[in-house]
Amino acid sequence: MVNGQFNFKVLMEVVHQTFSITAYIVAIVIGATCFALVLRELGGDALVEETLTSLPFGPYGIVASILGIVFFLGFFLDWIEITLIILPLLASVISHLKIKYGCIV
Repeated sequence: MVNGQFNFKVLMEVVHQTFSITAYIVAIVIGATCFALVLRELGGDALVEETLTSLPFGPYGIVASILGIVFFLGFFLDWIEITLIILPLLASVISHLKIKYGCIV
């Protein structure tokens, strides 16, 4: 507005881009939720938990493995997808490790 470049065409372009980005994020949330629900119903969360807890590392080694997996996924996925897909799968694993406030309980 200050530069005099604001007009109806610019406003419509900005609104269109905003709706496109919002639709992209909503589609990711819906897809990740559907994926997580189907995976949990098929027993995928139990498989992930069993696989990670059977690693020959201690609790800190398992956390380091999880961080390595998330780091690797960061090359291919955005943080939104990682958070919505991986976090629900790994929450039960982390809670069973009995790590509280940086100490093993």
